[in-house]
Amino acid sequence: MKSIQIFGTLIALAFMLIVGVVVRYTTAADVSTSAEIVNEAPLVDTIRFSTTAYGTDNLVSSGILPNVGTSRTIHVNGQISDANGESDIASSTINLVFHKTTSTNTCTADNNDCYRIATCDTNYADGDDTQVSYNCEVPIQYWIDATDTSSIAASDNWTAYVTVADLTATQGSLSATIEVNSLLALNLPDAIDYGTRLLGEQSSSTTNIHTPITQRGNTKADVEVKGGRMNCTALGSLATSSQAWALTDVDTASSVTLTDVFVATERNINLRTSETTELSETLYWNIAIPQTGVKGTCTGSNTILIVAQPAGASGSILAFAAGANHSLAIKSNSTLYAWGQNGDNQLGLGDTNDRDTPNQIGSDTNWQTVSAGRYHTLAVKTNGTLYAWGYNGSGQLGLGDGIDRNTPTQVGTDTNWQTVAVGGYHTLAVKTNGTLYAWGQNSSGQLGLGDITARNAPVQVGTDTNWQTVSTGRYHTLAVKTNGTLWAWGQGLSGQLGLGDNSARDTPTQVGTDTNWQTVAGGGDHTLAVKTNGTLYAWGYNGGGQLGLGDTSARNTPIQVGTDTNWQTVAASDHSLALKTNSSLYAWGDGWAGQLGLGDTNGHTVPMQVGTDTDWQAIAAGEYFTLGLKTDGTFFAWGDNSYGQLGLGDTTQRNSPTEIPGTSFASAILPERARRSVAT
Repeated sequence: MKSIQIFGTLIALAFMLIVGVVVRYTTAADVSTSAEIVNEAPLVDTIRFSTTAYGTDNLVSSGILPNVGTSRTIHVNGQISDANGESDIASSTINLVFHKTTSTNTCTADNNDCYRIATCDTNYADGDDTQVSYNCEVPIQYWIDATDTSSIAASDNWTAYVTVADLTATQGSLSATIEVNSLLALNLPDAIDYGTRLLGEQSSSTTNIHTPITQRGNTKADVEVKGGRMNCTALGSLATSSQAWALTDVDTASSVTLTDVFVATERNINLRTSETTELSETLYWNIAIPQTGVKGTCTGSNTILIVAQPAGASGSILAFAAGANHSLAIKSNSTLYAWGQNGDNQLGLGDTNDRDTPNQIGSDTNWQTVSAGRYHTLAVKTNGTLYAWGYNGSGQLGLGDGIDRNTPTQVGTDTNWQTVAVGGYHTLAVKTNGTLYAWGQNSSGQLGLGDITARNAPVQVGTDTNWQTVSTGRYHTLAVKTNGTLWAWGQGLSGQLGLGDNSARDTPTQVGTDTNWQTVAGGGDHTLAVKTNGTLYAWGYNGGGQLGLGDTSARNTPIQVGTDTNWQTVAASDHSLALKTNSSLYAWGDGWAGQLGLGDTNGHTVPMQVGTDTDWQAIAAGEYFTLGLKTDGTFFAWGDNSYGQLGLGDTTQRNSPTEIPGTSFASAILPERARRSVAT
């Protein structure tokens, strides 16, 4: 009986298991699902320059006009989108760099040419669920660099560079350009009050009247003055000629007699460059009271006329370049001049005669930028065309042959060339689309094309479209990308590539991993570069102390020069030059020909300040000479002058900066004039 019960139980259990299995596989079940959605980069769709927050007006057609003597807020706004949804847009990552185009988007913040806006407003309610509106406020100062056709930087403009990232830090960006207009404005005196004077009195340097004139715009200006008779309430009058003016604190006899026609004072109130200090100049007024015939309160009116000026006494220079022994400069009217050695037609004047003063090349008035090599020259016009002339033994002119040219000859037919850099016998150029091209000698791989074969026509270097600037040494090349990375290639025998060895490279190779390089200059066999934090680095050959490191040992990786953090730009040949943000000039390296400008022919292994001036604007290094431009537009040269490359009308060496005379680079910035009648 017990065995029968056990058997029955087993049968029941088996039945239950079978039913359970059937039920498990015949009813509904939860099944997991998954999918990976690809992340799309955010896009900056539009950029507007508006007068109000989120405004729909656009200042592009009119340009941006600063406010007189105070800041003006403009609004850079537009739309950002992300296909993954608006919630994927990290609003805190929206950044704006509003910069003068030639200063690049890696510039250091400066009210003249670089505004960095780290915080922008957003509106997620605008558009659909993939779109966000943004607004970035830019408080531009009245001394912001002008770039319109009337300015000294007419070949330049301003760029708004907007970036944004999503939650995975994937970035999108967009740029747009606009002009900043010239503003002619000075703060003039309301009155010239000579006070109480004695009969026969002539004012002195202690009793004259000082009238400060303060820059309130972004245009260099002069003032012209004229006067009128001052009528006295009791008796007689004071003739116009009883008043006099001066640029220095002197007495009546040493001043310029006032007349009833406008006379230029040449006071020349420059462009403001200081972040903290206003720019003012003073006119000094003197008066001579007759011995007899006048009495009472004498009143009249003088008129002070504001006149826009060229950049300086030597006129406005837009760009200049120094070759081995020849020089070039572009005037404010976009005409091109050359002087110095010409045995290989590098001056482009149609012959091989040297020149010791600037000579105009042709009659074209649309030159934009120029670069000089050892014996050849290239230049870009405002229409984006590229021209070459001079020695062509290695095809460095890019004209498809090895024949020299003695006048500017167009390179191909492209109209989108932006900048050009000329080495010893090779040439590099960047187009407006960020592509890089090379041609000429290639014995050390300096073209970056993966071989050592010379080219006689432009060939694209790789496929990258984010090249920003390029510089050439004698046989090596350097370039900075828009992401702040630095690249080098070509000859490396002295460590000039900065790659930790002395080997050549025939393709662009990144120098370290830093992403904050701002500008770079290739010397003969060494390199200088400045980072966005204002630090200066050097590497390569150092036999003349050109690295500025206090010795003559070569380096094959970037080494910081000192500890200063206010370096701005550099230039190099077999000597080195650099400008600081306070517009002071420094030089070091070989000085045998006076090329350092320190008043002697000594070399130096550390940076030495050239004089005490703090108004240097730009520099260029020739083989053994130097060119420099000041903020007032005056143009200087010093060093070796064997071929007349200093442009001073002779072949005498100069050991200190000497102004180039007689170049007549005169072109008024603005036709408008403003005047004020001043009570006397």
